[in-house]
Amino acid sequence: MAANFLWWVCILLETALLVRGISSELAKKYRLFYGYIICILGGELFCLVFYQFARDRYESVYWYTQLATVIASYAVIIEILQQSLRSYPVLSKPVTRTLCIIFALTVSYACCDLVANGFVSFARLAADLGRYLRFVEGALLLMMLWFFVRHRLPLGRNLGGIAIGSAIWIGANVINLAFLSLPGQEFSAFLRELLPITYLLALIIWSFSLWSAAPSCAGRLAGEPEEHLGLLTIKTRSMVAGVSRRFLKALRQ
Repeated sequence: MAANFLWWVCILLETALLVRGISSELAKKYRLFYGYIICILGGELFCLVFYQFARDRYESVYWYTQLATVIASYAVIIEILQQSLRSYPVLSKPVTRTLCIIFALTVSYACCDLVANGFVSFARLAADLGRYLRFVEGALLLMMLWFFVRHRLPLGRNLGGIAIGSAIWIGANVINLAFLSLPGQEFSAFLRELLPITYLLALIIWSFSLWSAAPSCAGRLAGEPEEHLGLLTIKTRSMVAGVSRRFLKALRQ
């Protein structure tokens, strides 16, 4: 009963967030984030239909919708970085390229791993890929938050709310997956019970921070003189090559 009530509350908040985003035109500015909310809401309603009328196919459909939402949440991370670095396209482009490379290599790794262990089903592929992407998202969020704190980069109320809510929700999923792989899953079962509450908390943060459009911050990199921007760009581009090499090495192992 409580789980159903929490589920309907989340659906109402998602709907309100979408309606408010369209009316305030924030949906035009943060297209990937609102696309992510649409993906979650559509997936929930889609699964509900299968649960009611085709329960034998519900499990496979569930994993497909979960994979779609994980991919959409990965796109939100890209949007957060692009918006936060919009004043520095020379940095934004290589960072976006890095994230796209990481995504492509993660998909390749999941496919190779499934083939090596014997292909079972597309539902299994969706579940494994979703798990890998969650771990990648967790690592990227830690790096992203460190970058924001290191350079004292102002995000503003709208973008800051998206970043904080995403960090809470993705972080909870990563912690749950980490404990799920350990012997004895009692604590993981407890964490799974907390996941809906964590998602509700993220929705509340998103709703408050995105209820109205706030002025965008300048996005200035504090502590970085203008002459050091070229050096920072070179470091970012070298990171692209370094990340690519590490993922390719992991694929060959």
